[in-house]
Amino acid sequence: MLANVDDWVEIGLFAKEYREYLSKYIEFKNGIPSHVSHDTLNRVMGLPSPEVLQQVYGTWQELLNKNERKLYLYRW
Repeated sequence: MLANVDDWVEIGLFAKEYREYLSKYIEFKNGIPSHVSHDTLNRVMGLPSPEVLQQVYGTWQELLNKNERKLYLYRW
């Protein structure tokens, strides 16, 4: 579970809601995938092993934490 969503439909809704923020990190040159492509997303996300996904997620979380600390220190 990521961003408190459980399936591809909810992920699509999340992306639409936070598109401006996500655009800082992801180029949406073809727009946000519609529900029609959820089978494709499911297949693609099923390709990497759970261990690889966990490693990538851990690295991503560390980067977010570093940026959050920088923002916190900047505010003070």
